[in-house]
Amino acid sequence: MNWEIRESIPGAYFANARLVQVLSDEISGVLYIRAVVDEREEQVFIYEGMYYSQLEEQHVGIVITLASEMTQAELTEPEYAKAADRLYNECGIDDVFLKEMLKRGNHLFVHHTDQGKYLVLAKRLVL
Repeated sequence: MNWEIRESIPGAYFANARLVQVLSDEISGVLYIRAVVDEREEQVFIYEGMYYSQLEEQHVGIVITLASEMTQAELTEPEYAKAADRLYNECGIDDVFLKEMLKRGNHLFVHHTDQGKYLVLAKRLVL
């Protein structure tokens, strides 16, 4: 399903992006994503200050129907249960640590796909 964004939506960053390349440099804390948006133009999305990412090289080819920012409270909603479980189990963090990360200026980004939801915890997204 493709969502056409015709005007700015608060907290929404990009949509309809087919992943062409995903590079994660955990040492420098950068997640680099190259994608074809709307099957027309190639764009690069860079997550700086990345602490954690569920998007990896194996996800090349999937389509992100919507990338947006979410709150910690939204993470408890049933539709995000699998992504939240991965975050807590893979990262070994808890609610208190996540709250502190968000308080210090990190953002929780969610990527909606037909294969599920994928989270990225980072300082900022550069479009």
